[in-house]
Amino acid sequence: IGGTSNLWGGQLVSFVENDITQNNTFAQPQWPLEWSEVLQSCTEAFHYLGFKTEWDEYILKLNENENEHIERFYTYWLKQPNLKNHYYSNLQQNELVQWFINATVYDLSFSNNNCTSIYFKQGEQQFEIKNFEKVFLANGTLETCRLLLKTKQNANCPYKLNAHIGKYFQDHINLKVGKIKNANKKFINEFCNVIKAGNKLQPKIRLIPNNSKDPNYIGVSGYFSFSSNISYNLDNLKQFVKAVTGRSQTKIGFPEKIKLLFGTLKAIPKIIPLMYRYIVENKIYIPFNSEITLCLQTQQISIPNSQIEISEKEVDNNGLPKLLLNWQVNGNEFFAMERFCLQLSDYLQKNKLGTLHLSDWFLEEQKLKNGKWKSHITDIYHQSGGAIMGTSDNNSVVNDYGKIHNSENMFIVGGAILPTSSYANTGLVNFGLTLRIAKHIVD
Repeated sequence: IGGTSNLWGGQLVSFVENDITQNNTFAQPQWPLEWSEVLQSCTEAFHYLGFKTEWDEYILKLNENENEHIERFYTYWLKQPNLKNHYYSNLQQNELVQWFINATVYDLSFSNNNCTSIYFKQGEQQFEIKNFEKVFLANGTLETCRLLLKTKQNANCPYKLNAHIGKYFQDHINLKVGKIKNANKKFINEFCNVIKAGNKLQPKIRLIPNNSKDPNYIGVSGYFSFSSNISYNLDNLKQFVKAVTGRSQTKIGFPEKIKLLFGTLKAIPKIIPLMYRYIVENKIYIPFNSEITLCLQTQQISIPNSQIEISEKEVDNNGLPKLLLNWQVNGNEFFAMERFCLQLSDYLQKNKLGTLHLSDWFLEEQKLKNGKWKSHITDIYHQSGGAIMGTSDNNSVVNDYGKIHNSENMFIVGGAILPTSSYANTGLVNFGLTLRIAKHIVD
């Protein structure tokens, strides 16, 4: 088990129907599942993670001078995003579970299309596990692919001839594309985070497909980042409380405590509105003079030459070949982002919420279409692909239940199996598909 499950923010949202049923305009791999199966799995995972609310409640369409091309929706945030901490106590008390902590699997052996041995290291010690029925790789997109690429070279490996391992690597395209100027209090109220039944919800806006079979659909969502001095004041308060209660990681003397006290007293007038808004209105306070940035999170077109590879010469301390990531972006994603910004600007103006001022590089790309916009991309830790699901080893690595083609007992769960990755955070869909695979195995 590995990946970013102990690093992610815990933000949950579903894909939409077009993410699963989209046509092959961009030669993307197709999902072997129906949309209804994905939606059902996500709904079950949503409740399995402890949310009592119904699915429909956290999608809120724009209800005023509606724009038929964009809609507002909410993402839920897990209170405990570290899944190790989320499940650790339950698993630790389970007598059926044996733990090997801080260990690295470095090799596998095979016989008759089965994985028969797992080799791993714990520090300097080497271990072998055998006499098991099934193996599930849940070690994250990058490490899953590295292990598969390394072990496909072994004798009797059932996926030795699979040419798709490592291909179709995806991450969401993350861009800061402009600022919102002249935003009024109504805008702040519409797009501040909300507390509902003790859960944090973040409002976002997404592009609506033209129809359920829109051949040019690329998912785009936008969210607003608010910058102000409120964070500095909150940090002062947190440091003071930790110092007084003895929970500070560094030893703080009396003079430093006095300094923190005065800093906290100065911050109180700015912290009181935050507390009032949280307690009375169940919303997160945002100062009216905040700088507002529009950020886009866009689906990456899934292409085979964006791939995970391994070095033929260099190995790490565990004897695994070093991982080489060749992340490539198609470029046609920009047209969807351009359409989104046009619709958002129109919505803001019609409702007198503010004005969208796009960055100079974005405006230049609109005119010249020279592809320079790619230099502004940052990733957002939503790695997926590399071991995608499909109908056979001619087009994929695993089937719709995560079983590796031609293998009898090896399964993969997590983002690695996603053929395409939507506009949305991939966590909830990964959970849903994992739950679906688990139920299938139990059945």
